[in-house]
Formats: sequence, structure tokens, C-alpha cells
Amino acid sequence: MGADSAYRSIVVCACLVFGLTIASIPIDSVRGEPISDPEPLSDDEVATLWSKEPNQCLTDEEYESRYDVTPTAMQTLATCTDITFKRPPDTAERWTAIDFEQLQAGGDRTSIYPEGASRTDSELIADAHVSIFSVQPSTRVHLDDTVVPLYIAPEGTVRSFVDYRVRSPPEPSDLDENATVEWSVLETDITEIRVYTDDTEQTSVSGSHTSEIPYAFEYAGRSSLRVEADIEATAQTEIIGNETVTPETEIYTDRLTVESEQDVVVYDPRVQRYIAEYPDGETAVGIFTAQPWDSYTLSSSSDAEVRGVWRYYTGKDTGWETLTERSGTHTTTLEDTAVPVYVHAYPSESGPRVEPVRDGPTIEEVWGTQYESPAPTVHEHVAIDIVDSPYQRSYGVATRYDHIEVDEMVVHGIVRGTTIDVTDEQTEIRTVRNAELEAEIIDQTESEATVRLTLRDAETGLPIMLENPFENPQFAPISGGSRTGYVTIAGERLETDISGVAEITLTEPGVQAATYHPESWLNRDPAYTGDTVSVSWHPLTTLDGWVTAVTTTVWWSLPFLVAIYAGLRISTFLRYDDSL
Repeated sequence: MGADSAYRSIVVCACLVFGLTIASIPIDSVRGEPISDPEPLSDDEVATLWSKEPNQCLTDEEYESRYDVTPTAMQTLATCTDITFKRPPDTAERWTAIDFEQLQAGGDRTSIYPEGASRTDSELIADAHVSIFSVQPSTRVHLDDTVVPLYIAPEGTVRSFVDYRVRSPPEPSDLDENATVEWSVLETDITEIRVYTDDTEQTSVSGSHTSEIPYAFEYAGRSSLRVEADIEATAQTEIIGNETVTPETEIYTDRLTVESEQDVVVYDPRVQRYIAEYPDGETAVGIFTAQPWDSYTLSSSSDAEVRGVWRYYTGKDTGWETLTERSGTHTTTLEDTAVPVYVHAYPSESGPRVEPVRDGPTIEEVWGTQYESPAPTVHEHVAIDIVDSPYQRSYGVATRYDHIEVDEMVVHGIVRGTTIDVTDEQTEIRTVRNAELEAEIIDQTESEATVRLTLRDAETGLPIMLENPFENPQFAPISGGSRTGYVTIAGERLETDISGVAEITLTEPGVQAATYHPESWLNRDPAYTGDTVSVSWHPLTTLDGWVTAVTTTVWWSLPFLVAIYAGLRISTFLRYDDSL
């Protein structure tokens, strides 16, 4: 193995080790308010941004030769693999806000625009556009094999870039062939920029080539965000006079409105919570939200939390990698320009999990929807641990733990800075009580015994019915639940009736354990804990049993008694008399 190959092997090993600890180093996300005054990124933070770049696994010497700087461990690692995050990082938003300040427009007679810009021409104005540079805070979510919606915070900032060029006014149709025409731009202006949410004008500002405009949505869900810009240009043509031509000056004014629209999903999760207190002091909680979620913490004094399926990486918007500069006669490609960076969320697990793994919460049930793997939607140069088979995106998780602080629970979203404090108005309290199971032999013969099982609420004494009635107010499933409570004895499964009673006939003598397997608190209110009781029977415990036992013993003993008697009689015939 050559030195270069050995080096790459060492770096790959470092990637594996580093990947195990990446969630605990400072590149983890900050759960805070939208960023208004971004702090410049460190070199290590910048290195994590470029997941869409090829992973070339550069040596230190190669890195230094290419970038003229000695790399840090993170910079070297980032050339070999793509850095993923446990929570949405703030680095993408900070980079985008700072880099946006470097974006420059063209002159009066040149227009600069990104790939895919919707350009419009009018009489004087050409290649005019308004392009959305970024909408943040936001996360591009790789949901399935076709859909990658942009989830945005309800309140944030849209950054827009407007540019255009002024072209020469039309020449008069009756212009003398000996005339000379000169033209000049007198004035240009972006008079106003407006932001619309769902076709409703929300904000208008005085125009400029680069604008940062606040937005706010009132409702969550699919929506659109549109930016419009009004452009004005004034130009002058001057006909130079001579012996045959009269000098003439004419002023032209033109106005044009351009727009750009972005489909978004406004991320503002609504949470419904269900809580149950067990008699042993443990607490169970169920959290439901229709929009994707990152995690929820169970206590402010511990690290216990339930995590969803999502991990995160950052990548540039490739539509801004190069810009086009166009005049009336030339077109030039511009590189190394300002580029926005977005957070991407992808499913890395097939289902929710808990932290800490050992001695952490217990997941009781998960509700979700099946989705195809979104691997086809990920950029070809992105190497991440995305699921490669169908996965379940959960919208509800029920958890049980001995240290849940109900008032301190917080749900964290997939868009940086979004958290939901769950209130009492969003909470339904459910009751969990002890159950009491009794077993009684009500009839028995020498071959079988009939046992009556009675299930009651230990606190109230009321019967607990397990049968599926047509209508039972105690059956209150949270999310599509089904009846699952039952009692087992001697390998049989029973359900109690409206009186809390079930009967079974036992044919095998001995001690039998009857166990109540309660249905989940998620499906019943009140719910109950389990209980076990033993019952024993034997045929000898009845008079008929004793008579049968004696009769059977005598009957089976007769052949042996006859054989013994016959043996004794034969021995008398064969006995030898010593007196002879």
C-alpha cells in the first residue's frame, strides 16, 4: 500500500471515530431565535457547509497546495466525507446572511442573473428579474423519492436580488440616413419591492438591488411566497444635426414589474399531548403532530429525550454557483460569487429512538406513515447515512419514563429556532389505576373444574369489561387504536363481560396462573395495571374424586393381587419336606 493510500485509510478511520462524536462538538445546532446579527463562521464551520462538493479526500499537502493554508482536522475530514448534524445547525443561515452582502449587480447597461432566473424585457429595460436568494430560517426536507419541500419558519427573512439593463431606445422610422444618433441613460431606479404571502401583500420596502425583507405567515401548511419589484428607467436619444438634419432630443421613460415565487411549507407544528400517571410513579406521555418533528425533551433536569428519524446536513444552492453577466453584445459567466446555503433534513433511521439508550425512556407505541426512501433526491456528491428502503415518518409517539417533568416538556422542530412549549390547553390527562383479578372454582368433578375470573377496579370496585361492545365510553383510542386487553389462563385467552366476569373449564389438574394483560392507556380511559392470581384444583378434593380414586386403585391392583395369590398357592405345592 502506498503512502497516499495509507493516508486515505487513516482519514477514513478518523471519519468513523469522528462521526460517533460529531453531535457533541460545537457544530451542533443552536436552538434560538432567528438570526439578526450573524456571527462570522470559523474555518471549521465553513468546512462543514459544502456537502455537494466531491469528496476527494485530500492529504494535508494537497489541501495546502490547493488552498494555500494548512488545514485543520475538520477541514481535512470534510474533504473525505459529508458532515451531518443531530439538530438543524445555524451555520447555513449565518453564511447566507454574510455572503449576501457580497452580491453585486451590474451597471446600467449590464444585467447579472442566476441560473433559472425569469427574465423580462420591455421597450427600454431588458433581462430584468427579481430572484429569491434565500428564505430563512428554513430546511429542505427529503420526504420521499420525488418530493423535497422547503419548510420555512412562520417568521423570517426573504433575501432578493434585482437586476436589469437599459438598452437603446428605438430609432425614429423616418430618420435621415445621414443622421447620427447617440443615446444615454439618464436615470434608473428600483422604486419598490413587495412581499406577498398567499397572494396577500404583506410588506413593501424601498427598492434596491439586494434587499432583506421580513415576512410573517399566519397559518401553517403549504403556501407560496412571492416577491415583486418595480423598475423604472429613463433614457435620452440625441440626433446630431448637420447641413441636412435638424438636431433633436427625445426622452424615453419605461416602467416594468418583475416577480419571483417560491413554493413553501410554513412550519408551525400544532401539538396534542396525552399524559397518564401510573400508580408506581412512572409517567406516560403521547405526543402527536402532523408536521415533521425533530425531538422532544422530557425533563429540564436530565438528558432524556425522544428523537425522530431526521438528521441534517448543509449544502449550497447550486443554482447560484455561477452567474451570467449580459450586455447588449456580450455574455460572460461569473464564478466565485455569493451563494446561499440551506439546511437539508433526511431520514437516517427507520423509526424514532430514545436517548440515553441505556436506562432511558421506553417507547410504547409509534404512529406514522410509510414513505419511499428519498435517496434519489439527494445530490450525487452527498454521502450520508440516508435510509435506502421505505421508512416510517412518525406523527405520534407514546413514551413511558420514571422522570418526566410535564411542565418542562418542549418539542423541537426541524427548522432551526422552532420550538413548541406544550400547554395545558393542548393536553389531555388520562387515568391509570390498579386492577384486581380474582379466581374462584365454582364447580368441579373428577375430570374438570369450572373457574370464574372476576376483574375489578381496585379503587372503585367497579367491574372491568374487556369484551368489544358496540358502544363503550371507556374505550377511547387516541389514534386508531383497537381493543387489546385480555386475561390468560391455562393457555387460553379470555375477555370479561359487562360484569367483569369470564368463566373457563379446566381439565388439567394443578396450579394455574391467571394473568390480566391490560390494554394500553392510549386506548382506554381509565386504563389499568396488570394483575396475576393463582387457582388450583385436583380430583381428590371431591368425594366423588376419592371414591373414583379408591375404585380405580383397587381395579388396577386386582391383577397384581391375583398374581401374588397364585404364586403363593403354587409355592405350597412345590415345597420340599425336610422330614422325609
